[in-house]
Amino acid sequence: MVQTAGERQYGLLVGAPETYLTDEVLQQVLATVAVVPSGSAA
Repeated sequence: MVQTAGERQYGLLVGAPETYLTDEVLQQVLATVAVVPSGSAA
Protein backbone atom coordinates (compact mmCIF):
# COMPACT_ATOMS: atom_id res chain seq x y z
CA MET A 1 0.00 0.00 0.00
CA VAL A 2 1.30 3.44 -0.90
CA GLN A 3 0.10 6.21 1.38
CA THR A 4 0.16 9.79 0.17
CA ALA A 5 -0.19 13.07 2.04
CA GLY A 6 -3.88 13.26 1.07
CA GLU A 7 -6.71 10.85 1.69
CA ARG A 8 -5.94 8.68 -1.34
CA GLN A 9 -4.06 5.43 -0.98
CA TYR A 10 -2.84 3.19 -3.78
CA GLY A 11 -2.34 -0.56 -3.93
CA LEU A 12 0.11 -2.43 -6.11
CA LEU A 13 -0.71 -5.92 -7.34
CA VAL A 14 2.30 -7.95 -8.44
CA GLY A 15 1.75 -11.34 -10.02
CA ALA A 16 4.66 -13.76 -9.93
CA PRO A 17 5.45 -17.28 -8.79
CA GLU A 18 6.07 -17.39 -5.03
CA THR A 19 9.62 -18.68 -5.51
CA TYR A 20 10.47 -15.67 -7.71
CA LEU A 21 8.86 -12.90 -5.67
CA THR A 22 11.35 -12.65 -2.82
CA ASP A 23 11.61 -9.65 -0.49
CA GLU A 24 14.66 -8.50 -2.46
CA VAL A 25 12.82 -8.63 -5.80
CA LEU A 26 9.81 -6.84 -4.30
CA GLN A 27 12.05 -4.07 -2.95
CA GLN A 28 13.60 -3.66 -6.41
CA VAL A 29 10.14 -3.37 -7.97
CA LEU A 30 8.95 -0.87 -5.36
CA ALA A 31 12.07 1.24 -5.91
CA THR A 32 10.88 1.88 -9.48
CA VAL A 33 7.38 3.06 -8.48
CA ALA A 34 6.64 6.77 -8.08
CA VAL A 35 3.34 8.43 -7.19
CA VAL A 36 3.12 11.81 -8.91
CA PRO A 37 0.39 14.44 -8.67
CA SER A 38 -2.41 14.29 -11.20
CA GLY A 39 -1.46 16.13 -14.40
CA SER A 40 2.29 15.85 -13.77
CA ALA A 41 4.65 14.46 -16.35
CA ALA A 42 6.28 11.31 -15.04
